[in-house]
Amino acid sequence: MGWKRFGHLLENNSPEDSTDESRLKHLIKLVKLAKIDLQKAVEFYEKLFLEALHLSYATTLYTIYEKKISELTEEVVTEVCKTLKPLKFNDRPGDDIYDNDPLTMGTTLFELYLILQSLGSGLSPEDCSTFQISQFHTWFHRGVAQWLDIALYKALQRIHKAVELDELEPVDVSVKYSSSAVDTLAIYYQDICRCSVFYADKMSKKVEGMGDTQSIYEKKFEVTTEWCLAINNIEYVRQSIVPFVNELGMEEIVTSLGDYRTQSAADHCRKTLQLVIDNAVDTVGNKILELLETVAEKMTPSISRFLMEGAELLNQDCNTVDRLMKYLDDNLVTLHSQLNVDNFDRILAIIWEKLSLVMYALVESNLEKRRPPSFFANLSETLKVLVSFFHQGDESESREWNNEVLQKMEHLLLVHGLETSELIHQYSKERLMAQKDPETPSLGILTIRLQFVEDILRVEIMNARNIRPMDSNGE
Repeated sequence: MGWKRFGHLLENNSPEDSTDESRLKHLIKLVKLAKIDLQKAVEFYEKLFLEALHLSYATTLYTIYEKKISELTEEVVTEVCKTLKPLKFNDRPGDDIYDNDPLTMGTTLFELYLILQSLGSGLSPEDCSTFQISQFHTWFHRGVAQWLDIALYKALQRIHKAVELDELEPVDVSVKYSSSAVDTLAIYYQDICRCSVFYADKMSKKVEGMGDTQSIYEKKFEVTTEWCLAINNIEYVRQSIVPFVNELGMEEIVTSLGDYRTQSAADHCRKTLQLVIDNAVDTVGNKILELLETVAEKMTPSISRFLMEGAELLNQDCNTVDRLMKYLDDNLVTLHSQLNVDNFDRILAIIWEKLSLVMYALVESNLEKRRPPSFFANLSETLKVLVSFFHQGDESESREWNNEVLQKMEHLLLVHGLETSELIHQYSKERLMAQKDPETPSLGILTIRLQFVEDILRVEIMNARNIRPMDSNGE
């Protein structure tokens, strides 16, 4: 049925002529019609086929459609990309592109790319990586340069339009520049930030599955050189933003503006441009932090498993804690050898924060399970090893790392790691210390004795010393 339906689509929809533009538009129309069919299959027929035949009609139809669409599209896209001409234009006032065909063709090609992307991500089965259409992006490699040219051309056109619509009136009473200056800065900001963030997202996606290993015994994540290179790449882009802007001669332009207009106008423009640059740098910096967080998140399951096993088996000739320390050491050595100092310090702090929160959650969850004192005593010993491992070096700096959580955890492990006799002994020691070092009372000392007699509370005042009067006159 699926083959016949697709054949029906081909028979009733053909290109207007044999030009590349018509062939691309024909493919776009076919993909749109196929998406409509697939959507109907999901909404109206999927449930019926599952109940009657135990067959996923939507999956079957998708398998047929994606194969036929891939066969048709890959051939056409490859041919068109080979014939694409460079987009010829310049930025002189009143100039347009010399030849409209490359712009139109590149735009239509990009429209086909987007519709194929939506087909692959929106209606495909979960395991879409096995389908030919999952590699559709590789068909468009030769068209990327064309799309970049189109993006540049459209940015220049937007600036041209901004100047055209500018009524040469101040944006508001506090400034002396008009709307086209604001619009142009917005275009600059979008391009710089978008490109940087897009690159960071793509680089993050590229290394997403790297470092994940699995054996019959365990599944864990190991930090790889590729992960470190991805972080370094994004850091390189971030550090290049300011030099890139300087190479464009921003300061010279602003200085010339001051000579031509006023110094206050130049200062205002400089502050605005600096804000744009700072925003771009901060945005990419946040992407680096997200990637560092991802690394720590991927390490968390293995750390949690080692901690749990160590608490259970620490005193049973088990090397689980040694395995935990080796896992941390191996990964931190890789990070230290590849990352710059700032990013290594960041990832070290993030891993410690994740580790301490995981351990604190482990303590709290096992308190509810009423684990024996030995369990918490083992965790306490592990915690001491971890603190010593992470807090090497500057002690004043290390104390800032999750100090509150660490103190709470140490107290819980101390209290719940003691046997009954040890707990009583600890309480007696604390009471003795309190008696040896009493606080100096500011209002005097009142010694009392309390006693319950049946349902009556009896209060006996033993003595009162240095009790201060309520008023200064003694009343």
